[in-house]
Amino acid sequence: MIINKYLTKTKSGYTVKTAIYYYSRIYKKDIKINENFTSDGATFYWDLDSLFFIVHDYLKVKRQWSDGSHCSNWQASVVAFDILWQEGRVIHAPIVFTGTLLWGYTKQLFKGLK
Repeated sequence: MIINKYLTKTKSGYTVKTAIYYYSRIYKKDIKINENFTSDGATFYWDLDSLFFIVHDYLKVKRQWSDGSHCSNWQASVVAFDILWQEGRVIHAPIVFTGTLLWGYTKQLFKGLK
């Protein structure tokens, strides 16, 4: 399982045990998720054997790419979609995209984030 290679299951979610490097072919930007970063998993969705949720959560928490440029809610959702699409999960990809996009914008509205 790909998750087990990079993540450790905890009581409250997952912790990165091996650094994860992700390059977005769409945005031509990258991130490095260091050890000990935590995630609650795929919120309101199945924790698929995929790194989509840890990459998405990292981008939502840090709100920036490795080069320091801003990562928007839209970009984080597109990344989650793209990871799932590349894995051949064509049913999950649009569902996750829509859910993360709408949930992310709703949370931003209540927090006053841009």
